[in-house]
Amino acid sequence: MKTLSSLASPRLQAALLTTLTWAGLAHNSHGQLLTNPGFESDFAGWTPNQNSGTAIFSISTTSPYVGAKAARVEVSAPGSGAKPSLTGSFASTPNTPCLLRFFARSEGVNRPLMKVQLSSITGQPQIDIKPSTNGWEEYHFAFTPTLATTTLSITFEQAATFWLDEVQVHAAGDTKMDVPLSHLWKWGQYGAAAGNAKILTGTDNCITVRLPDERVCWFFNDTWVGAMNPDRSKFYSNERNSVTLYRNYALVQQDDTLTPLVNNTLFRLDDPLNEDTTPATDATHLYWPTDAFVEGNQVKVLLNKIKKSPLSDDGKAIATLSLSTLALQHIRPRTNAWGVRVLSDADGYFYIYHNDAGVVRLARVLKGSFSDESQWTYYNGSTWTSSASQAVALPLLTGVSVAERLGPENYTIVSIPAGGDVIHAQFAPSPTGPWTTKAIIADPDQEAISYFYMPCLHKHSAQNGVYSLSYSDNGSCGADGAGIICNRVLADMCHYSLQHLKSANLLDLSPDTVNLYSDTFSDNDATEWMTFGGTWSTTAGQFSVTSGAGHKALLKGVVASDFTCEADVKAGSGSGAGLIFRTRNIGKGPEGYEGYYAALKPGVGVVYGKNYGTGTLLQQQVGMTIQPNLTYRLKVVATGSTFQIYVDNVLRITATDGMYADGGLGLRNYNSIATWDNVVVTPATVTGEVESLVKDASSSDPDPQVTDAGASLGAYREYQSNASGDYVVYRLNVPTSGEYRVELDVHRGSNRGRFGLAVASTPGGPFVNVGDQNNDLYASSSDFVTLSGFGNVSLTSGTKYFKFTVTGKNPSSTSYRLGLDVIRLMKR
Repeated sequence: MKTLSSLASPRLQAALLTTLTWAGLAHNSHGQLLTNPGFESDFAGWTPNQNSGTAIFSISTTSPYVGAKAARVEVSAPGSGAKPSLTGSFASTPNTPCLLRFFARSEGVNRPLMKVQLSSITGQPQIDIKPSTNGWEEYHFAFTPTLATTTLSITFEQAATFWLDEVQVHAAGDTKMDVPLSHLWKWGQYGAAAGNAKILTGTDNCITVRLPDERVCWFFNDTWVGAMNPDRSKFYSNERNSVTLYRNYALVQQDDTLTPLVNNTLFRLDDPLNEDTTPATDATHLYWPTDAFVEGNQVKVLLNKIKKSPLSDDGKAIATLSLSTLALQHIRPRTNAWGVRVLSDADGYFYIYHNDAGVVRLARVLKGSFSDESQWTYYNGSTWTSSASQAVALPLLTGVSVAERLGPENYTIVSIPAGGDVIHAQFAPSPTGPWTTKAIIADPDQEAISYFYMPCLHKHSAQNGVYSLSYSDNGSCGADGAGIICNRVLADMCHYSLQHLKSANLLDLSPDTVNLYSDTFSDNDATEWMTFGGTWSTTAGQFSVTSGAGHKALLKGVVASDFTCEADVKAGSGSGAGLIFRTRNIGKGPEGYEGYYAALKPGVGVVYGKNYGTGTLLQQQVGMTIQPNLTYRLKVVATGSTFQIYVDNVLRITATDGMYADGGLGLRNYNSIATWDNVVVTPATVTGEVESLVKDASSSDPDPQVTDAGASLGAYREYQSNASGDYVVYRLNVPTSGEYRVELDVHRGSNRGRFGLAVASTPGGPFVNVGDQNNDLYASSSDFVTLSGFGNVSLTSGTKYFKFTVTGKNPSSTSYRLGLDVIRLMKR
């Protein structure tokens, strides 16, 4: 069972997020490796080369893609030997993926040939690129350098005028482009398809579902599938030739290999299926996937049933695949047209979001009963009803592309407006809401003539609040023909393709992120945990894993700097088991993470160490009796750069290290069958009992202490305001700098007013508003509640000044007074 202490108290709507934008939206700020990528400093860092041809290299301020300048290369004669070229070098890390990304257009000649070459990749292949006269287009190529310095050479092969802008090389740690995922889709199919004819060259939509054995299924809508050239030449070119359009496609990812489901690929145009039969034919329909999820021992895929001619919606269906083999078992119609996105929650339910004419409605059903539509219930704004007609529109939601549970009582909806060019997220403490306004979490940042749609947040990719995002990229063909399906689609793999970004940190953006967590596993449900390696199970109220070299389970949605984390740990014979903390970059393998670990080692004692992602360093080892297959209480207290490690409440290790300031929390074993139970995480908390705080200033109204058994420590402060605009300021010391979640314990009653909260570092300000500025403390009968809708605030160490300003009162209230009990700051 999962609990969050008192956070079930009434929650006020979070502060508007319309001003929250991702810091990575600006150009040239994503850690890319080339200097002067946009030619804003003319040709600094670049070398123009005439070679055997004749060309004029210039910097133009006429219609650059972005910024003030772009490079223009007017080739009058390419020459018979080495062609005119533009070269630049950059530092690269051998065997670490990179992504070349640039914008180009042509003038005078449509689709003239230029070649791109990277010096440090195997065989130094030349990549054929043919830019359009229709305007700026984005091109991309993922590669793995083998040298510490790589030279990029762009050669102009025809008499034509070429334009270049924003020639960027992104490294694997880039904060905007998802370089590893782009590299996976450039090369991940090669190994599986080398003896196989088919590879995916372009598609739209991109639904993923992670299976319990850590494979990932990828489902697509319309997909161009082509032949694999034995010499990989198709991968080195942007040209898409000899391809077939399938109206849907499916692959399975096993680590870095992508394998088409050759015998089980869903609902292909050349071999469609009738409902509830396989194989069969249906010449009049096709199916487009809208979402997928695991239920029991099956994978379920939600489908739109589409008439082929003309393309039009004809209802809903659901496909069922075997979880172990991914063999298609059947496809059946759904009488309920509801549901395009499914959220699997930790409370035993699936929540189904339904886009309906610009509004979003919600249903739910117990896990195990999804296909029994008689078991569905619908949210009517306050409770669940069996009537779909009573379902209400969820306020502020206008569309849903993905619904995800970020962490404990923390949810997000991801969407993109029709024809929009940024991806949004909204946040709520429950699947029903209340939902915040939209925050920008990604900016595709590509050619203006493109159409961006179907953003997909890949739930299996979560790393401390950052997710992989894919979206579909399409657009007008312009000089290449009319309509979307034209010769540009057939000739250019950068058109009608998926792009892969990283999201902003959703845990940082969400006002509902908390670091309070506990799990007794009494419900035998480990939905909150993402596993890496090994076979994990929840039975008899415990969480266990098979023996292996460094299997891990990450607690989703809890990222902390200062905290206490403890658990009951039982390790079998072997190298033991324990906790990992302040972790990042988590993956499979014994060294597949960065951060710290504390573990119990049978026959040795308690150990503490650090992992750099490339090796583990044992920091301390303290001998004590640790028996295999006995349970011990392991606790880590992290404060700043100091760690204290306890076993059965006895301090065993005190250590200091400042390499990793914050990160995720999880479990890890090493060559030992291991079991965990009663996991508890509590953040470092600064608590101010308002009745004990120094009053720094006020608008002269009294604030006497009131004794009440229901208050924290038996008393609270009553600020006896009598008008809007009255204020009172209290001092609270913050011992360490950081980001804190703000909560208030308050006393409500029939004479209470409304207030806003602000904080400053000096008595005279400036004061910064925190959360909702119209918190209503009116209640018909008095009670104490926790207000947790203030979000997060960055504070430096030292005395802080908390200002409560009366902003009005409920019409039913008899006065403007405030009952203030506790200021609580929980450090992230």
